[in-house]
Amino acid sequence: MKKLIYLLVAPILFLMFTACQSEAEKSCFEDKNLGDCVYLCHQGNNRACALEMPLGQQQCLEQGNIDACTQVCYTSELEGSHPPSDPFCQKIESLCRSGQYSDHEECQLYREP
Repeated sequence: MKKLIYLLVAPILFLMFTACQSEAEKSCFEDKNLGDCVYLCHQGNNRACALEMPLGQQQCLEQGNIDACTQVCYTSELEGSHPPSDPFCQKIESLCRSGQYSDHEECQLYREP
């Protein structure tokens, strides 16, 4: 009976996993969603890792999106071939000190006491 349950559940779990994976891939590669690229890179997808730097450059360093900066800044704590996080972490500090994102939770670290 247990074997029958495993035989029924295993394909369903596999289909669920591949469906989620393909959604993340679509979001990363087609929609240029930086968060999904970071996730896929952490999972070992080298194509997603290669997109992190240009997407982070555009969304964080050029456009000043603090959420994009945060996503790439914290990749140093993740597995995968992520780009160097220092420029993105420095951009967070710069954005916080400028006052543009003074209410953002990331900027709480840079607040004057």
